[in-house]
Amino acid sequence: MAVIVDGVLQDWGERLFYRTPRKGRRCVTVTGTKIVKDQGPGAVVRSPRVLKSAIKAVARKAPEVMVKISGAGKGVAQLRAHLEYISRNGKLSLETDDGQQVEGRSAARDLAEEWKHGLFGMPEEGRRRESLNIVLSMPPGTDRDAVRAAASEFARKQFGNDRPYAFVAHHDEKHPHVHLCVKVLGRDGTRLNPRKADLPLWREQFAESLQANGVDASATPRMSRGTRRKTVSQARYHRKGIEAGQAQERKVYPSEESQLASYAMLAKQLAATDSGAGFALDITRVASRMAGVQERLKANQPRNTPRERIPTKNQEEPGQERG
Repeated sequence: MAVIVDGVLQDWGERLFYRTPRKGRRCVTVTGTKIVKDQGPGAVVRSPRVLKSAIKAVARKAPEVMVKISGAGKGVAQLRAHLEYISRNGKLSLETDDGQQVEGRSAARDLAEEWKHGLFGMPEEGRRRESLNIVLSMPPGTDRDAVRAAASEFARKQFGNDRPYAFVAHHDEKHPHVHLCVKVLGRDGTRLNPRKADLPLWREQFAESLQANGVDASATPRMSRGTRRKTVSQARYHRKGIEAGQAQERKVYPSEESQLASYAMLAKQLAATDSGAGFALDITRVASRMAGVQERLKANQPRNTPRERIPTKNQEEPGQERG
């Protein structure tokens, strides 16, 4: 019976939580050689254990990790400025990929010079990205030391064998976060070029590192949690008497409708098994938080219902005789 549950989770879990393209990746080195770097993030097959963990995390509203690319440096000049910025002009200690502590403003500048004159070098000013700036963050109240340790582990696993990097944790703001700066040109001669599908995978890896450090964390898509960004149109924002934070009533997207239907099918299949009843209950909890979507679906007019005709000046009302 457990095999059946795992099969159901494997089938539906990939659709609901990890929608990434299954394409390989070809990289070009500095010599122009084309190599297959990896199979791409979409080729990662999650185990049933990972999918079960994702479902339970969504059901209990586990804190979501945030990983974003905040910018890039096109040369040593911008790299130097960024290292000084994230180190608070040398007041905070940077840690490099080999575990060295870079303390002081002059030491941060020396690190930039090291990247400039290191393997393959780096131009003082260029026209393409030479360093990538990444921010790893968690909600307020998360253990800051654990966030730093998880970020260090994430950077080591993701970039440690391929390219130099430096990171620093900021503890003076509400959200505990870590700034990570990575050299684009790696030791194998390939350039770091993250795609849209890479960020969800990075979030998963950061969440796993946080969990290994005792922090409850999750990395699931917003759609799978049944949430949506609350946006306000410019007209409503500037209208007198409307508060800036008030959400605008919006239609149901087809993706939300599909997500709700998928949850219903998954819960039905799991409920039919003995060992899957608990996961079916978790999925029902998630779907219940999409009550707003369900209400709007019921209120929406069916698509095949013809719209009411509005007569124009040259058209007569039904039953009206022509003169």
